[in-house]
Amino acid sequence: MLLARLASWISLRHFSGQFGRAAVSILGVALGVAVFVAIRLASGSAVTSFRESVSSLAGDANLQVSGRSQGLDERKIARLLAVPGVRRADPKIEAIATVSGKPGESVLVVGLDLFSDLRVQSALRAAARYGPADVLPMVTRRDAIAVSEPFAKRNGWKTGQTVWLSDAGRKLPFVIQMLLPEQGLLRAYGGDVAVMDIAAAQESFGQIGRVTGIDVVADEGRTFNRVRLEASRLFPGAEVARPASRGDQVESMIASFRLNLVALALVALFVGAFLIFNSVSLSVIQRRQEIGMARCIGVSRTQIALLFLGEALVCGVVGAFVGLGLGVGLSRLALGSVSATVSTMYAAVKTTQVFVDTPTLVWGLALGVVAALVSGLVPALEAASTRPGLAAREGSLIQGRRARLLWVSSGAVVSGLLAWRLALWSLEARDGLAGFASAGLVLVASSLAAPIVTVGLAWLARWPARKAGGIEGALAAGWIVQSLERTAVVIAALAAAVTMLIALNMMVGSFRRTVVVWMDQTIRADLFIEPASRLVTHVYSELPAGVVNTIRTMPGVRSWDTLRVNSVVIDGKQADLYAFDLRKMADNSRLLFLDGANTHQRVREALSRDEVLVSETFSNRFGKKRGDLLELATPTGMHRFRIAGVFYDYTTEAGLIVIHRPLYSRLWKDERVDTAAVYVKPGFTAESVRTELLRRIGGRYDIVVLPNRALKARALTIFDRTFAITNALKVVAVVIAVMGVITTMSTLILQRRRELGVMRAVGASRGQLARMAVMESGLIGIFGTVLGMACGPVLAMVLIQVINKLFFGWTIIPLLEAKWFFEAAVWVVAASLLAGLLPARFASRMQAAEAVRDES
Repeated sequence: MLLARLASWISLRHFSGQFGRAAVSILGVALGVAVFVAIRLASGSAVTSFRESVSSLAGDANLQVSGRSQGLDERKIARLLAVPGVRRADPKIEAIATVSGKPGESVLVVGLDLFSDLRVQSALRAAARYGPADVLPMVTRRDAIAVSEPFAKRNGWKTGQTVWLSDAGRKLPFVIQMLLPEQGLLRAYGGDVAVMDIAAAQESFGQIGRVTGIDVVADEGRTFNRVRLEASRLFPGAEVARPASRGDQVESMIASFRLNLVALALVALFVGAFLIFNSVSLSVIQRRQEIGMARCIGVSRTQIALLFLGEALVCGVVGAFVGLGLGVGLSRLALGSVSATVSTMYAAVKTTQVFVDTPTLVWGLALGVVAALVSGLVPALEAASTRPGLAAREGSLIQGRRARLLWVSSGAVVSGLLAWRLALWSLEARDGLAGFASAGLVLVASSLAAPIVTVGLAWLARWPARKAGGIEGALAAGWIVQSLERTAVVIAALAAAVTMLIALNMMVGSFRRTVVVWMDQTIRADLFIEPASRLVTHVYSELPAGVVNTIRTMPGVRSWDTLRVNSVVIDGKQADLYAFDLRKMADNSRLLFLDGANTHQRVREALSRDEVLVSETFSNRFGKKRGDLLELATPTGMHRFRIAGVFYDYTTEAGLIVIHRPLYSRLWKDERVDTAAVYVKPGFTAESVRTELLRRIGGRYDIVVLPNRALKARALTIFDRTFAITNALKVVAVVIAVMGVITTMSTLILQRRRELGVMRAVGASRGQLARMAVMESGLIGIFGTVLGMACGPVLAMVLIQVINKLFFGWTIIPLLEAKWFFEAAVWVVAASLLAGLLPARFASRMQAAEAVRDES
């Protein structure tokens, strides 16, 4: 009861009179929580959308046979149906095509048996206006399709209209026969679905005699595993699994990407927690008279501490709830970027809505509340520990004991040493969470180092500050040390923001530079030819045979190579399989091997022994190295390959296996081509050969011919888009930290109210007081920037050498550029100076008599 009365007397009255300052603290927590929630929801929605797409396509099937790139022999379906326990086996064709005349638009085309497939019958029943008679034209015509109503409406399509779709370099005309509601099967791929007869789809998409997958309904129980084993035997090299496992694979693949973004979001929340500290500290200073009076009439230390801890809790709860709402809104903005990255790097997904899950909201709420309570604990204990007589005098200061400086500085050293040891141990134990803990300890060490660094920098800055700003500059530097327990906190917050700013710039910049060097060494062809649909769908598809034949007869072509892309599953994890002609690779390209081996010699060794080459990411992910055996399932059975070498590669984090094209064709029974590379003869230019190739093709195929430079530029564009969201995280962290400068400067001015009043009484002008406040704010920004500059490269090395290695497996060459430090300094110092304008105005308007009248 007493605590409630105290809250009403002290806290509520304060909140109503100082709502602006409380709002800043609430906003700081809200932004941190919002970024965390937005990233979790956006990445989670991409996975959920993929799972829903798989579920919608699978229908009631509980087992799927996926043929990957090479497809499945449809003649074996009858044998699969004869397996005991198999109740139904529905073949299908799936292809992602682009829509001509609609840049960036793609559609999932599904070919099914329109008369027998229950998914089609369900879609027709949902449409109500269609019956079996309407299906007949779709079976008799090879170009008839049914599309989802929302997709047709968005593109302005109507029944009877002819639309053009592009797949595998071919432009295909289709007539819209029916419009179906977005239910069941039509919910896949974000609702952008077209359905057609399976025989017509086989003809249209070059799959005569083959299907891309089979959806099986099998009896559960003991017979289910027998069905799965028999399906694997009938279709060697195919993936046989429950539909849900595909979603599990995608979720596993993007786990590292998602965890890294969430960790960066937590840094923003970490910086936002300093605002709560400052807010509660300011509250303690403003109400020191009330605290003293309460203590004099018998209020205990515990009750005082709980009172101010309650204020922090209120800010945390309100901020967390505001952050939840803001995070849901931000997730819709982040959804496009995240889903595009997932589609480019992991799996084709089209996410159109945010799926709000309760665990993410609970985590966001909990993090906001915990951050507020932890940050409010120190000032609450400070208020409780103050002697009643001292607190009752309004002019007195509630200052911490300088003896803490030694303990805090020691804590910084201990945290730094722990971060170093934990980083080494995480690499030995391959523990990713320990790597993140190491990065967190770097931020903790930088925060704990803020007080001693502030003292040192303030001492060094006194002379330059006096020279630059006169007596106002000298007083500003001195005041920072006098109010160390306030200034060190905001300097720590700024340092954390700058540390993250520099570390992310260094990590992304180093990675980008490493990729550029790698591309210059390995991507040597003059021209690259691939289906235009890949630019939109990011899915490899077959290059028309006519294009390949045209390349062979081109007079300006010195040499050419083809690439076939497939995938394999090893120990339940998917990896990519690239089939090149290793003889041409040895002559024209240059792989960079981890052991520094000569490309020509190592590739020739692999060629002569029917061995394979693997990427560094594959080696790290599967624990395989040069000389180890690798067992792969192929359409001709299980085969063992010895690994001839491990090379640097930045194509995919899933891992890459390179095999000689003739060997692949023999074992996988696959002669198709996804991409072609052309080396131009001396005397010809890449542009002249490109022009001639396009002329010979004459618009028959929908392909793109990219010069070497254009391909590299596209790769870097995808790279930049992948890391675009990190720029938003950097901005949020800096904004939150600068908000802390405003609250801290307000705290300091109130704390020095009597001192400023005395200065006004002895002749200091309003302008001098304002300049002192602005210069102090600028010095705080400079000190935070200097500390962040020292810690940023350390955090970057943890991100590059530890977290990147553990989660992605790439080798990144660290790079330092002066512009990153300059950018951080300009951002933070300029923002700090601007943040000091409002407190400076408050200081300049202070009346001398009012400031000193109650001081005894």
